Amino acid sequence: MSEPLTIHLPALGVHLKHGLKHLAEATLIPLGLFYVIMTVVSLHGALFAALGWSLAALAYRLITRRPIPTVLVLMTGLLVARTAVGYLTGSVFLYFLAPSLQDFVIGLSFLALLPFGRSLISKLAADFCVFPPALTDNPRVIRFFNRVSVLWASVFLACGGLTLWMLSATSLGSYLLIGTAASYALIGSAIVASLFWFRGTLRREGIALRLPIRTPRVAA
Repeated sequence: MSEPLTIHLPALGVHLKHGLKHLAEATLIPLGLFYVIMTVVSLHGALFAALGWSLAALAYRLITRRPIPTVLVLMTGLLVARTAVGYLTGSVFLYFLAPSLQDFVIGLSFLALLPFGRSLISKLAADFCVFPPALTDNPRVIRFFNRVSVLWASVFLACGGLTLWMLSATSLGSYLLIGTAASYALIGSAIVASLFWFRGTLRREGIALRLPIRTPRVAA
């Protein structure tokens, strides 16, 4: 029986700050810019405002040689295609159809990479959590990410189907608010399920994760 392995992680606040920063940078801010600019200016202005933000964020990381999150690359590529379609057709429907199709592509990508021993979900997880190499390079953890990829493939395929249905059956406002909330709810549920699965896997494999423990301050 192998010796138990203890891996120390950064504080929980570090993970939250890391994940929220990437989420806002890649998705929330471009979406908010699009909705506001479209409401007060025009569709074309909204298209280029959302794309401009993502390209500027990507360029900033390239110029300053900072790590580029996988989620930012995916969302920027998506916005380039969406902006081209929206500008050439002038159709809001086609602009928002692209992410639904992209969800299908991402879901299938999770499955397509598995036969090659690669996991897209492990790269995305690194955008939202600060994992040390001792954890991500562990063969047992690598196997977990390969298995959980099936769950995330199902989630993205479901999100694609949901947003596609809402886009065709409801108003743009309902799509942006309810559709986005529903997609995030599915993703949030998958995150919780993945965390419990991850925790169970580590326990069975004898790997313990430790967060820093804050010691109470003694009053002077």
